[in-house]
Amino acid sequence: MNIIKEKKIFRDFIFWPTIIVVFLLDQLSKNIVTNIFKGGKIWPEESPIRLAYVTNTGSAFGLFQNATLFLTIASIIGICFLIYLYYYYNAKSKPMLRFALGLMVGGALGNLFDRIYQGYVVDFIGFWWWPWFNIADSSVSVGTFILITVLFIFDKPKKEQNKIKWTKH
Repeated sequence: MNIIKEKKIFRDFIFWPTIIVVFLLDQLSKNIVTNIFKGGKIWPEESPIRLAYVTNTGSAFGLFQNATLFLTIASIIGICFLIYLYYYYNAKSKPMLRFALGLMVGGALGNLFDRIYQGYVVDFIGFWWWPWFNIADSSVSVGTFILITVLFIFDKPKKEQNKIKWTKH
């Protein structure tokens, strides 16, 4: 029976493809931005939304600068935890939960790949005063929002039904 369950998990057409698509889009976009904007260009220069090549040796919001080893280990632990959640909650077969976890794992893998092979993450989207970010960051953020929504809003246990049963007389 476990073999059948494992085969179904690897045939998940939401979780695994989401990871692959997010990872590939993230790496492709970073490659394009690196080739076009690495010389210090910002486009458009005067706009609330801008594109530029920015390197980040820290985590989100520029925290933990130059802590690549710590962030690499934390990313690996985080990815393992998300995959554990996937296996734990997969029995409930909630497509949105699997999609959210796929977004988060794909984004985490995209940034982990950068950290391991470059020692920094390429960010390229600037939005007003918000710190620079990339597709992987966006995927993790959107996935986290969906995960919280699914687990804490839509997956609340049903309230215990009234113990008094109404009957017709």
